[in-house]
Amino acid sequence: MGLALLVSGCVVPAPVEEVDAGTAMVHINENKVDPRYFEAYPFLLSTGPSYKFSVLNAVQQVNVSQPLRYYWYYDYEPGTSKDVAATCSSGVYAHSCLFVPCEKAHQNQTMHSILVVVANVDLPADATNPLAFAPGAAWDSLQWQVEYEGDCL
Repeated sequence: MGLALLVSGCVVPAPVEEVDAGTAMVHINENKVDPRYFEAYPFLLSTGPSYKFSVLNAVQQVNVSQPLRYYWYYDYEPGTSKDVAATCSSGVYAHSCLFVPCEKAHQNQTMHSILVVVANVDLPADATNPLAFAPGAAWDSLQWQVEYEGDCL
């Protein structure tokens, strides 16, 4: 006859400690934006009817539970008294901007910029700077340099 030993018991898990989930982070991968982003070279566009700028597949987020907000700006110049004005009317949750060059101010200049700011919180209504988020906000920005070819009719 054989001897059988049966051991039974229960597993007691270790105490669960609450830990900080980590700092919220938002990053725009410039290799995945549309149109392609080249820091040193302007994106040339003819003054055709419209152009779509998008960060749809370019935004990476870590420890962000809120929906991301997308703020689009045309010719924003830091340090000026120029009003902070959104470029696109597609709403704050739109990851792309349908840009119509001939409808914007400064049409007589050839060099312009399109700035996108992606954040996990709303920009305060009284902000005079597109990067004036509350402390602790997670955000990133990317700015395309745009050069016009052709004339607006």
